[in-house]
Amino acid sequence: EQARLVGRLRDLQGAGSLRARLALLPTRLDAVLDSLGESGLGTIAHPAAGLVWALAPEDADETAVTAIERAARAADAELLFESLPDALRGDRDVFGGPGSGSGASSPTLAALLRELKRRFDPQGILNPGRMQGFL
Repeated sequence: EQARLVGRLRDLQGAGSLRARLALLPTRLDAVLDSLGESGLGTIAHPAAGLVWALAPEDADETAVTAIERAARAADAELLFESLPDALRGDRDVFGGPGSGSGASSPTLAALLRELKRRFDPQGILNPGRMQGFL
């Protein structure tokens, strides 16, 4: 049932030019929704799963991206940009970069990811910059 609900939520998101997913503790949900709403961003929340999607209009600019990153940091949330226009990408890590929350950005896991990348892609030619930490 949960997978069906998340699928329905993704359908509601549409194909906007800027979409980010934040994974956080449910106790921090209200603060994130308030922060994103004050920044003029649309949101969809799945409280039981601790997920929030931030949605921006087609003409989103750097201000929207900064607001999403700020909300993620304040809530210690894992951040993933699911859709990000090239003009806003720059040298930004679409996975939020090391330190953008807990869990997947921990130093131990970052070291593990680097080692896996080194072992399976020693020349660094497979999807450069598409793993957390620009691996």
